Amino acid sequence: MAMNGKVVTLLIVTVAVMAGANSDALSEAAGNSVAKFTEVADLQGPAYTVYTPEQDPVINTDIRPTSTETNVKLERGIRAVSSLFDTNAYFVTGNDAYCTDVLGAAKISHGLALGGVSENPEGRTEIILTRKERDQGNLIIVGGPDINPTAIEFGGYCGITHEYKPRVSFTISCERRSIYLDLSKYPHEDICIIYLEKFSTRNVMLVWGYGWQGTYAGSTFMGDPENWEEYEGAHLLLLRWKDYNRDGLVQMEEIMVETYV
Repeated sequence: MAMNGKVVTLLIVTVAVMAGANSDALSEAAGNSVAKFTEVADLQGPAYTVYTPEQDPVINTDIRPTSTETNVKLERGIRAVSSLFDTNAYFVTGNDAYCTDVLGAAKISHGLALGGVSENPEGRTEIILTRKERDQGNLIIVGGPDINPTAIEFGGYCGITHEYKPRVSFTISCERRSIYLDLSKYPHEDICIIYLEKFSTRNVMLVWGYGWQGTYAGSTFMGDPENWEEYEGAHLLLLRWKDYNRDGLVQMEEIMVETYV
């Protein structure tokens, strides 16, 4: 049975399991261009104002990592994801997230449970995320910059950018690594970034793709602790999903790590 966006959003809040969706694919259909993170400003919600790093140095000082804290994060890497999000953790999605991304959040939540977390992460949208949760919580941000303002803010702090050429290409870049999507291959191919960072006393993970398939692929990947072991020291992964059997669904065997750091 089909459900409209409002019903889905209500369901998301009710079950308290959140994940975001990247609606860059929808922007393409609408003919809208998408700016890089550093070009986005003045997005506001009742809980807080979203800033780019250049706009508010006071906020950046509060949440950006010190060099010592960053080194700790890099040494532990993705293998330690369960301990990094063991308590005081929140899934954060855009307020208009796809319903398919709730399933992706469930994948990540299942993986964290297998890894032995003490508490199941709470679910939030960027609208209901409180200032205290934003500044002190361990955040799992699911969904891309066109749908999730929190991804814009923290993606900016992490140096994540993207370049969108309508009906031509979409490229995600970070730390001198990039992954390119030929949009003529979408929706049978998609890309995703997974990025793990330490901010002061808490941890943040971003998972998002060009379309819902990419976001779900990243969530599926993070839902399997065996993948954490294989890429144990990594904090940045760029994934590609290809729909080899053309069934329109995302399966683990269709997900490839193209590059990682």
